[in-house]
Amino acid sequence: MGSPAPPILLQLPQEIQNDIYSVFEADDIKNLRVTCSAFHEALPLHFDRVFISANSLNIDVFNEIASHETFRHQVSEIIWDDARLRMGPELEQERQEYEEDGNDPEDAAAENRVTVTQATHGRLWQPLYRTPMVRAFPPGFDYPLPQAWPSFDDEKLIDALPWVSEDGNDPYQNTYGAECTAEAYRAKWCGFRLVTRALVECEDRTITELVIGVNKIQSGLNCRIFDQRSTEYDDFVAFLKRPGFRYLGLHLFTGLLEDNDWVSYNTGHLHDALAQATDLEHFSLRTSMEVSHGAPQQLVPDVEGHVFPVRTIFPIDHWPHLRHFGI
Repeated sequence: MGSPAPPILLQLPQEIQNDIYSVFEADDIKNLRVTCSAFHEALPLHFDRVFISANSLNIDVFNEIASHETFRHQVSEIIWDDARLRMGPELEQERQEYEEDGNDPEDAAAENRVTVTQATHGRLWQPLYRTPMVRAFPPGFDYPLPQAWPSFDDEKLIDALPWVSEDGNDPYQNTYGAECTAEAYRAKWCGFRLVTRALVECEDRTITELVIGVNKIQSGLNCRIFDQRSTEYDDFVAFLKRPGFRYLGLHLFTGLLEDNDWVSYNTGHLHDALAQATDLEHFSLRTSMEVSHGAPQQLVPDVEGHVFPVRTIFPIDHWPHLRHFGI
């Protein structure tokens, strides 16, 4: 008896098969591979994106891929999931309301992009990325969406506090409670701090793209990091000045910056940092400021004091290779 004919899909020209496979999710590929030996051989596993987070399953999968001689060379993007499950109310106002209600208080070798975000989990049942942690949940599983970075909305006007405080811990304790210190506040952006430090230390890496941001959430990196120099600022600048660095997506949490005379923009530190990326080809900036119909909603209209030159932030003359500019 002759060998059985291969599945119809595998009888198509390889170019057509590749087009079909390209729209499959990773789970679809895995399910198709276990249907028969023919698909198991025709569809090798491929990992172009890996995740790091505080979840042990994400870390285990990352390590397995990083130690695999085939899979680790396929990786082109590392995503640091900086969202964490909340242990209880975070803001001091929330904590007081909560208590009044009677409650108790050798890695991947081919990657070229690193993304740091807190938006990995997206909306309920609609994750932005299907990380190993998310894939392990049963269908329809309802869980509190992790978060880490402060965010801004109409009902919760949270300001961006200084990255380096000259007033001790008072600004942080007034907003986040007596246990919050300047270091604890900076730790909300733990992913950004660790990633930039690692990128600076790994000088032999070929990372040419960096995305620091979220997806349709009014949050991002604390803009007050550009008020004055700090260890984290210096790490960020050291990485931007690397030859060949070409892509930067930067989302900033600005809080009520407009009420502070745009201090984080006017110091010149953001401008000076961006000026180091002389090979930049793609740049996009998003802030948490609420804008409707082209007008900032927290500003008094027609007040010249709120206006400053765009070149205060953007060193256009230092970007001779720029091909995309977005705000």
